Amino acid sequence: MFYPNSVEKEVEEAKFLAERVRQVNKEEMEQWVTANHINVLLSDLNCLDEDAIVTGMVIPSEEVVSYTDGGLQDTMDCHLTPMEFFSHTNAALYWIDPKVKA
Repeated sequence: MFYPNSVEKEVEEAKFLAERVRQVNKEEMEQWVTANHINVLLSDLNCLDEDAIVTGMVIPSEEVVSYTDGGLQDTMDCHLTPMEFFSHTNAALYWIDPKVKA
């Protein structure tokens, strides 16, 4: 309603993401993180929100601190280390975008 010029693009992006997103339990998510050597998790909403979609990232280790600094306080696009994420969340299920960003 407020951005009529971007509606079509936003709907297409949502459809694309909806086809890719999976729901996993904590053990499956931990295995996904380990198997893909993920060192940063990006959540589209605050990481403590159970509806957040989490994307894995593999970045140079020297950049991890600058990416994740203050991630818990962000309301959107939270960057956290997997250890920090799992120490603050304990949901039964998580939403992940299985495509890992490098």
